[in-house]
Amino acid sequence: MTALSCIASPVLPTDELPLRTALIWDLYRYVGSRYSDRTYARILEVVDNTCVLRDVSWGKLLRDSQDTADALWQGMPESDNVSVGILGSSNYEYVVHVVACWLNKWTPLPLSTRNSPETCHYLLQSVNAIALIADPNFHSDAQKLRDSGFEIAVIPFHRRDMDLTPATASVKVKEGLQRLTHSLEDIIVYTHTSGSQGHPKTIPITHRHFLATIRSRSASAFSGCSVYAPLPVFHGMGLYSLTRWPLGSGVVPILLDLRRPITIDVVSQHLRMLPDVVAFLPPSILEDALAHDTYTTALAGARRVFFAGAPLREAAGECLIRREVKLASAYGMSEVSLLSVLQPESPGSRDIWQYVRLRDDSYRLEFRAVDDSAARELIVCPGADDAPSVVNSTDPAGFATNDLWLPHPTQRGLWKYIGRKDSLTVLSTGEKTDDRELENLILRDGRIALVVVYGSGKPYNGVILQFSPAAEMLNVSLDDVWPTIEYANSVVPRHSRLLMNMVLIARADKHFVLSDKGTVRKTETLALYEEEIKASYERTDTVREMSTAAPYPRTFSQEHIHDYLRGLVVRIRGEAVSDDQDLFDAGLDSLHALQIRAAVMQILSAPTIASTEIPLNIAYSHPTIQALTNFIVNCLHGEDRKSPTAQSVDAIQPSIQRFCQGLTASKHILGQPSASSGHVVALTGSTGSLGCHLLQHLLKDPGVRLIYCLPRWNQGVDAASEQFHAMKQRGLGSDPLREALEQGRLQFCPIKLASPDLGLDESLAIRLRSEVTHIIHAAWHLNFNWPLERFEPVYVAGTRYLVDLALSSLRTPAPRFIFISSVGAVGGYNQRVAVPERAINDAGVASSQGYGRAKYVCERVLVEASNAGLQVAIVRPGQLSGGIEHGVWSLKEHIPMLINASLVLGKIPEDLPPLRWLPVDVAAEAIVELSLRSEQQQVSVHHIENSVATPWTEAVNMLKEAADLPLDIVPNSVWLEALQRGHSACAIPAVALLQFYSDWLVAEKSWVTLDVTETSLVCPMLRYGKVTPCLMQKYVRYIMRSMRNPR
Repeated sequence: MTALSCIASPVLPTDELPLRTALIWDLYRYVGSRYSDRTYARILEVVDNTCVLRDVSWGKLLRDSQDTADALWQGMPESDNVSVGILGSSNYEYVVHVVACWLNKWTPLPLSTRNSPETCHYLLQSVNAIALIADPNFHSDAQKLRDSGFEIAVIPFHRRDMDLTPATASVKVKEGLQRLTHSLEDIIVYTHTSGSQGHPKTIPITHRHFLATIRSRSASAFSGCSVYAPLPVFHGMGLYSLTRWPLGSGVVPILLDLRRPITIDVVSQHLRMLPDVVAFLPPSILEDALAHDTYTTALAGARRVFFAGAPLREAAGECLIRREVKLASAYGMSEVSLLSVLQPESPGSRDIWQYVRLRDDSYRLEFRAVDDSAARELIVCPGADDAPSVVNSTDPAGFATNDLWLPHPTQRGLWKYIGRKDSLTVLSTGEKTDDRELENLILRDGRIALVVVYGSGKPYNGVILQFSPAAEMLNVSLDDVWPTIEYANSVVPRHSRLLMNMVLIARADKHFVLSDKGTVRKTETLALYEEEIKASYERTDTVREMSTAAPYPRTFSQEHIHDYLRGLVVRIRGEAVSDDQDLFDAGLDSLHALQIRAAVMQILSAPTIASTEIPLNIAYSHPTIQALTNFIVNCLHGEDRKSPTAQSVDAIQPSIQRFCQGLTASKHILGQPSASSGHVVALTGSTGSLGCHLLQHLLKDPGVRLIYCLPRWNQGVDAASEQFHAMKQRGLGSDPLREALEQGRLQFCPIKLASPDLGLDESLAIRLRSEVTHIIHAAWHLNFNWPLERFEPVYVAGTRYLVDLALSSLRTPAPRFIFISSVGAVGGYNQRVAVPERAINDAGVASSQGYGRAKYVCERVLVEASNAGLQVAIVRPGQLSGGIEHGVWSLKEHIPMLINASLVLGKIPEDLPPLRWLPVDVAAEAIVELSLRSEQQQVSVHHIENSVATPWTEAVNMLKEAADLPLDIVPNSVWLEALQRGHSACAIPAVALLQFYSDWLVAEKSWVTLDVTETSLVCPMLRYGKVTPCLMQKYVRYIMRSMRNPR
């Protein structure tokens, strides 16, 4: 990943700004002119699969906004009250259009893209909007409004070149605008609620309130920091973070293009390149982060992680705290803006992460008792410097939030949010469903007597329907009342819509629990249906029964499948999408991805179709209608039945040819070797599990004079600190590392594997070419779901670029190149004998996963490099286990994930290959010994695996004893079904490797054994012996301690 440094500092809280009397458009002109070179925001975008940060100055924002304002002005009437809607994907251009409206003295209403056309119509009409500004992706939505008879002008987004060079604009206020008069009480922008209490309601924000929220400087404790809040501009918090904070608090917001769903994968990728960032994330993302320590490590790198919008499960929060995430709660509402105090972490703050301290400098806050409990409702009353935008309470006068709070038992002024007073279901995304509205819409159907909404704390809501006695007599089914559900879905906000398998029908022996007045007692009724509700989420998570379309196309011809998918997308999105358009660019989200997979499953589960495995991420890996059509047609013809990683072997050879192209003989200057004695080792991947132990053994070796660690470049990350942290995680001492750094024996030189020159400056490259005697390349990404092509740009290419570095050495001979390959490179070897210790020129020996195939490609590149004069050692480790002393085992590997899943499920597979686990510290010792010994061969291949096997039956007994939990030993297929049935990757990380386990557990031919005869002669430590109960206990306890385990 690459990033550009800031152009200059942001506008700081100490800078002079007219925040008492200036109108907002004047304020933006003032800042854009006086502080034109200061940084307004940073745009984070993906360019060629690489995250890039680009800076936007205040001068740039003003210039772009003025250009856009001029373009939008054409044809619009001059008036004191011009209100316009804005509908589009949230990005920099959206912000420009909001500011452009202000410069034209218009009042914008940013509209949620989740709104139905009817809702947009209602909102626009409520503010007397005369125009709707729409980006091209939403132009058809805008046109629907006109087609419905709503008289409104539709103006397309103004498109400009994305030139991000800093510039100042010569701003001249239009003559017509100079004549218009305005006051601080005028409305500068409308926001709107989510529609959680009937129709969404607009919230007017005046100039006075806007200025007051800037003056509150609510984030000034983080002045100078970047703020990462992946929320759209039309969201209250999104608008707040992109307008008030840059003006008043001295923070720099990160601007994203939010057309694609924000997932924990995306968030962690972003956070890794934003060190010390202040992050604002919904609880659903934080809970997803617990699936992998990679995600929590990314969160732990943030200066502060605030969550808001919904409660975070206590167990999830505590787990994040244990994983060093600096977690805190925040609170705000569109009607009153941000209310909580935002503070950096302080001693003791980790014990109160669920509590907030509410600001009382702008408002007067009152807490009203609602019953005999300690719970209080928050009322926000006008204060010294601000007043709520909405007043709905007279005693006291102010805004009644309907939010309930509990005071901290001992610390005065701290409050914990516990839920809503009104009839809302708060989803884990922070969005809210109005239960009463949904129930009333459904109860319009006379066949339905009672409705209960469920889903609090879940990503989506559902309902339970109880039919009337007459309907029960007529055997009315869900299909009969489904048109009623579809009508309700057309009215409620998108996040509240019902999926078919989330609509439950009450059982005859489980009628709803009613009060004396005949109303539903919701708590007791939901408790009665606890198992059914749980099962509905299980079905949705595995996408077995969810569809919005007819079960099958008319025929299984390519034409009819194509038409079927087109119709499906129309039903999901509401309009057609071109065959080659990316579905997620067109506005589909993760929920739609589940529906698409359900539809594909229904086609391929027809009785006439052979059983076919459908990848869980089918919509993401085939993101166009044409790609999905091709996938289904290939499956119908018996092809492409596995995940995208199970590519044809034919894809491997072109990759080898591409990365071998241009390999030439070593260009090093012939002459005498360097006079200095001792080995100089360049090591990649030193923060990984194996890499840490390799570094430890290199530091111990007196024959190693100098070590260059070559970690991946990451802006703002101190490589030495990362190394210390990695060593600490694995229970390795830091003293040898610190001593080597002080002596200059260890140096860190970050590199960019995807760059041909590895991102090295010329002087450092010359130093490496002059000094390095050995290159040990251990850096690799562990992901069994990636296809070969995902590994190519960074990892395969990076291997080739390191080879080029070695071949350009100024030494004689060139450095020895030791490549840490994998058993996966020969995972398809099926000769019923152990894999020999030699290079194998047969692409068919590589495993079916992209991981093993990429390793195989690198092996062949290295063999070719040996013909160019490079001495090469290929090391194929088998299953490396955790270290002997502490049992620390990388939780991203498939064995720890399998053990964790088995403990959660209470089941363990009965038939796995004999264990040849070798502790990683033993393996590292062997690899260092092999790397530094003299070799005569130009290419040598070494296998690192325990030569003594432990039968799986013995291992299971040791595992059960170590866990002290009941475990049923079941057939592999039963274990796989249990893993897949209704469990999410958040609860059981192994779910993310379902495809891998499905391939591995049912195919004995993939259980290869590595021949270690020759390597064990040099490294007798490979005859390590069987796994002992003591070692198994260390592994199991570490896994249980580190991974979420609901049992």
